[in-house]
Amino acid sequence: VVLMAMLTVGALNLTNLGKVVAFSGSLIGSNLIYTVPAIMNLKNIYHEAASKKDGKAVLSSAQALDRNLNYGLMAMGVSISIIGVYVTLSK
Repeated sequence: VVLMAMLTVGALNLTNLGKVVAFSGSLIGSNLIYTVPAIMNLKNIYHEAASKKDGKAVLSSAQALDRNLNYGLMAMGVSISIIGVYVTLSK
């Protein structure tokens, strides 16, 4: 009920939904494109490593490189999201 009331008050006060759409697109879109696949791949890397050595995660050099690249991809996604939100709100 509280959420519905907040949405109703917001809808009554907003005249231009373009800013809302731009904000949500910059926040959710870049994270969905860059961060979520990297997290899924990291989960897969650790699952593969744990299945090879009696449940203990030992990464090969290729898996360690892939892990580091995925962390970089996650950082890039968060950075792009922050820049997008800043540009959207500064207009």
